[in-house]
Amino acid sequence: MEHWYALYTKPHKEHRVRSVLESRGFETYLPTIQVRREGQKSTKPFFSCYLFVRLCLAEVLPNSHAERVRVLVKALGWMMPCKIGVTYLEKAG
Repeated sequence: MEHWYALYTKPHKEHRVRSVLESRGFETYLPTIQVRREGQKSTKPFFSCYLFVRLCLAEVLPNSHAERVRVLVKALGWMMPCKIGVTYLEKAG
């Protein structure tokens, strides 16, 4: 069964990880914000080093070798990654 999970990426690699995951057929969510620096507008991730992916762990973990992903976020040191409720992502989007 698919659930949403938070991925912790290497710094400034969120967009690259999202592209790789989407090219492999995964649904992703990368919240972004508009920032202005020295008169220039740009878009950057709202959560630095994080993005969300919808997947089935049983299918992915044995073959997990995605570049630039550090870890699936775990809940308070538990051994299994924490699932993110879809209502949180729907409210954010």
